[in-house]
Amino acid sequence: MNALYLYITVPFIKMFGLSVFSYRLPIVVISILAAFYFLFALLKVKWQDKNIILAMIVIFLSPATITTSRWSVESNIYPSLMVVFVATFLLFLESKGWKKTTLFVIYNALLAISAYAYSNNWLFLACSTILVYSWLLYTKKISIKQLLLGISTIVLIIWPLFLFIWVNYVSHKELEILGLTITKLAVTRGGSQFAFANGDIIPSIVKNIIASTTMLVTGNDGMTRVELPIFGPFYPFYLVFAFIGILKKCSSKFTKFDFYILLLLMASIPTFVLIVPNFVHFNAMLIPILYFEYIGLSETLTNKFMQNSFIIITLLLLFLFANSYLTTNAQELQEGGIEVSSDFGNAINATHKLRGNEVYIISRYEKILYPAVLFYEKINPQKFYKTKEKLPPADHMYYGRFDKYRIYGNTNGIKPKNNNVYVVQNNYGADLSIFSDYKSINYGTYTVYYK
Repeated sequence: MNALYLYITVPFIKMFGLSVFSYRLPIVVISILAAFYFLFALLKVKWQDKNIILAMIVIFLSPATITTSRWSVESNIYPSLMVVFVATFLLFLESKGWKKTTLFVIYNALLAISAYAYSNNWLFLACSTILVYSWLLYTKKISIKQLLLGISTIVLIIWPLFLFIWVNYVSHKELEILGLTITKLAVTRGGSQFAFANGDIIPSIVKNIIASTTMLVTGNDGMTRVELPIFGPFYPFYLVFAFIGILKKCSSKFTKFDFYILLLLMASIPTFVLIVPNFVHFNAMLIPILYFEYIGLSETLTNKFMQNSFIIITLLLLFLFANSYLTTNAQELQEGGIEVSSDFGNAINATHKLRGNEVYIISRYEKILYPAVLFYEKINPQKFYKTKEKLPPADHMYYGRFDKYRIYGNTNGIKPKNNNVYVVQNNYGADLSIFSDYKSINYGTYTVYYK
């Protein structure tokens, strides 16, 4: 469902091996290329230089577009993909003849490919496609022939996703077609993403709207996947300019491209209303909001004083954000909390030399830590599936036993043996007296105990 980024990383991992660097590199490269492609599109359609500079600053120096390319959460490739298909649509609007048709096909191909980036955005994609196609037909910007060509392009690319939905939500039977296996998942997470998954539809939706609004205004969803503490995905108070931008356009006149971005923002409303809020879930609305921030600022910065004030304030906020990004929250951004702690990786690597029969991992994260073990150990998938503990199907599976690894949340019930190695998280209250006669090696937040 969120397979696109994983496929993109394959050649990078093939070249550089499996590491945090090789896994995070693709999203950095893609986000940079997307920014340059957007700049190319603006230059190609001959925007004014001052508008190009302001748009590039607002969109690509915002916390949202910087932080989403830091962690490499697979679904956060979506904003960069949106930049690419939005830029392509801008070129399409300003083209004629066969170039216009070609760009429309490319636009639809990019739109369809983005469906493989994040399943939570399927609702957005369905709504935006209907809105944009209806507008293009109504305003006669495309012909029926071009419409059918666009639809055919989308269907040609996403038909496996239609079958995936059919197999997992309708027939519940695995399907093989054209050499492709459409797997029936033991459990699907689709329902859990909706605010009304547990019933009480209207009260749940009302609560979700309040929670979504609160998150958007405060800029805090409790994670660092998209935003940093204090800053949020948009610089403090800059969200106000997005509302100003929309109001200004409503009271004057939308350009074709302005109206297209408005349609994308409108297509995000069902997600805002129905999907449990966090900024990863809402990443399809980031670029439209930033675009209207640019509009609001361009309508506000009408004299030298306002322009100079904007430059000073933006530079100050950028400096403070850079300090938060590179210093204050650098550890969280680099290590990713549970996911890719280098201290944990160093501790795991140290166990290779000690050659224990079994490796016990004792951490406050308990079984949630198991993917980090797989990442650093590079265990063969077949070996993992043969040796993992048997668990009933669930939307999240946490394995505490596989291969030679045993994962616990504390030392209760553990009887140390001389031929085993123990990787223990420091300073969280675990009883370490059982390792009093063991040798130890400290790796920052983890210690390895052995004999």
